[in-house]
Amino acid sequence: MQAQFDQWVDLTNWRCEKQLRNNILRIMVDLVNPTQFPITYSGEIIVGTKERRFDKEVLSPKRPKTIDFDMVVTNGGQAAGSVSFQVSESFTHWHKITKEAVTNERLGRLDCTKWQKVDKRWHAKYTSLTEKQPRDRTAMKTVNSYRLIAYQVESGKVVFDLANYAETHTLSPGTVLIEGGANWEIIGLREDSTPQVRRIDVKKVD
Repeated sequence: MQAQFDQWVDLTNWRCEKQLRNNILRIMVDLVNPTQFPITYSGEIIVGTKERRFDKEVLSPKRPKTIDFDMVVTNGGQAAGSVSFQVSESFTHWHKITKEAVTNERLGRLDCTKWQKVDKRWHAKYTSLTEKQPRDRTAMKTVNSYRLIAYQVESGKVVFDLANYAETHTLSPGTVLIEGGANWEIIGLREDSTPQVRRIDVKKVD
């Protein structure tokens, strides 16, 4: 009986399009309530470094709400025609029967690629990486004390952008980070790093 009143919010129909400004890629996604009743939810979606928050908003059944993020793409990402962003989402609603707060959190990766040989337009592909237990927010967003805010493919190399860098830790070639259930070995530090964002070249290892 109670199960028919279970609710959640889905993110569907990820897409992207180039804006008039050459370095901006607009990411769009639909928030969908796939259940039978309106849902009142709060939470956040983070795409790369961009965050969108929601506070007690109402979403009607099967009536998508589109939100967008304007992302800056580096010259390397534009030249390669490929860029990727980490996506994290957290939504809380109150169960209609139990009145308890229910929180769902997920982590994913959004790959945007320009189809040079087809239509020369950018296309998006979302991959779910993991689903965490409620309130496990720190584990969801961090990688070995660093927060992965984006990764891109530049000149055939995978580049991680890390924020919340702690000076007490050392990033050096040979160090292995764990991200998305995979091991990534640092093979180089980027000269275009800043005090706020450290950029590193990595390769996937077994």
